[in-house]
Amino acid sequence: MTGVAHDNWQDPRGTQVMPTKQNNIKLHIPVTGQVKSVSLIKADESAEIHPISFTQSNNFIDLTIDELTVWDLVLIKGGDVV
Repeated sequence: MTGVAHDNWQDPRGTQVMPTKQNNIKLHIPVTGQVKSVSLIKADESAEIHPISFTQSNNFIDLTIDELTVWDLVLIKGGDVV
């Protein structure tokens, strides 16, 4: 929510501005077990699932989200996020 006027989800007066777009967001996520796949759902655009590349080392996965405006969903299959 970078650059927004407030953090209220309801905006009856229409005062909220779009958040500042973020690029190349690097995530380092703790996991247990072997992760099979990581996907991204860009919910601001559609419900389509986009596989994304990741690396796993010991109990962490590393991935990069290309851009984020409001919110996306990262779907991790296999393993458990801790």
